[in-house]
Amino acid sequence: MLTRAYQHSLNGSSRPQGRPLLEVDDVSLRFGGVKALTDVSFTITQGDVHAIIGPNGAGKSSLLNCISGIYHPQEGQIRLHTGGGEDEEGRSVPEGQHLLTQLPPYKVARLGVARSFQNIELFAHLSVLENLMLGRHIHMKHSVLASMLWFGPARRQEIEHRHLVEEVIDLLQLQAHRNQPVGSLAYGIQKRVELGRALCIQPTLLLLDEPMAGMNAEEKEDMARYVLDVHELAGVSVVLIEHDMNVVMDISDRVSVLDFGRLIADGTPDEVKADPAVIEAYLGADRHAAELVERAAEGQEAAHG
Repeated sequence: MLTRAYQHSLNGSSRPQGRPLLEVDDVSLRFGGVKALTDVSFTITQGDVHAIIGPNGAGKSSLLNCISGIYHPQEGQIRLHTGGGEDEEGRSVPEGQHLLTQLPPYKVARLGVARSFQNIELFAHLSVLENLMLGRHIHMKHSVLASMLWFGPARRQEIEHRHLVEEVIDLLQLQAHRNQPVGSLAYGIQKRVELGRALCIQPTLLLLDEPMAGMNAEEKEDMARYVLDVHELAGVSVVLIEHDMNVVMDISDRVSVLDFGRLIADGTPDEVKADPAVIEAYLGADRHAAELVERAAEGQEAAHG
C-alpha cells in the first residue's frame, strides 16, 4: 500500500475529485500543410480514467505529445489546474493554473504530468531499480549518477528518493526483477517498468500511450489491473490511449474519440459506443470493403453458375 506521502504530487496537494484537471481548448497542430489536430477541445476531470480512442492516424499520440510538451500546437491552449486540496500536513493549498502549450517537456513533468510511449524507452543495460530511480531525476538536486557513486548530500538524497521507488516496486510487483537488467526481461514486464518509471515522477496526471500494445490477453488483463491500482491507490488521474475496446470500456470513466484529427465524440463509454459517428469511424471503411468483397464473391458465383 502506498503511503500518504506518495499520494501528494510535486505541487504538494491532493485535489478533490470531480474538478477539472486539464483543459484542452481548440487545439490545432500542423506539420507543414498536414493537419494532425483540428480544433480539439475536451476536459480531463480529476480522479478519472479518461480514454482517447480512434482509428490509426487519428491524432491520438500527437495529442499526448502536445499535452506533454513534445509538440507545440500552432493554435489553442492546454491548461493544467493544480492545488485546491490539502498537503500531507493537512494545510490548504491554493489553486493554480498553468498554460502548458509552449512549455518544454521537463517543465511539464515538474508540474506533475508524466507519460509513457508506444515504444519502450528504457535503458536496457540498467537494472529495474536504476531505471525507476531515473524517474526521480526531476526532483533531485544532485544527478542520479552522483547519488549512485558518492556519499554525502548526494547519497542522502538517493536514500530519500529510494524509499518512494521501493513503494512503486511493491505496487507493480517488480520485487523479483529489481536488480535485473531491463533488457533481459520479458516484454510485458518491461512495459510494467516503464509504467513504474512514469509513476516515480509522482504525477497528478499520467499519460499512457498504448500501454498494452503487443500483449496477449493475460498480459493485458494484468496491465489493466496495474493501471487501476495506480489510479485508485496512488490517486493519479489517467489518460489512456488504447485500441482494445474491451479494455477501454471496462476501465474508463470517460472516452474521447478522434478521427482524422478532429474530436467526433466525448462522453461515457456507453454513450460513445452507441454514437453513430464513432461506429462509422471504426466500421465504415471495413464495412464498405466487406460489401465489395461480398459483391465480388457473388459475381464470381454467378459467372460460374
